[in-house]
Amino acid sequence: MTTLAVARSPRVVLDQAETKSVRCGACSAQFSYAVWRKLTLVERVSAGEVRRAIVPWPDGMCIEIRRCARCNKELARTGRVERTRPP
Repeated sequence: MTTLAVARSPRVVLDQAETKSVRCGACSAQFSYAVWRKLTLVERVSAGEVRRAIVPWPDGMCIEIRRCARCNKELARTGRVERTRPP
C-alpha cells in the first residue's frame, strides 16, 4: 500500500457522510465531515489494492485512513473517489 500526498490525491466522498460525523473508536472524539477532510491523511487504499484481498470490491471505492486529532490513532472509512474532469 502506498501513502499518497493529499495535494495530488483525488477528492473522496465518504460513504458515511450521511451520518454527519465520524467517531474515533479509540477515544470517542467526534469529527464533522468537514473536519474529517482536514485530518492528516495516513493512507488511501485504492479499489485495486482492496480487491486483492476482498472480492468483490466496486470500482471507484477506496478506504481512507486518517489520524485522530485527539489521540493520534488511525480512523478508516470507505468512500467514493470523485472523478475530476481534465482542464
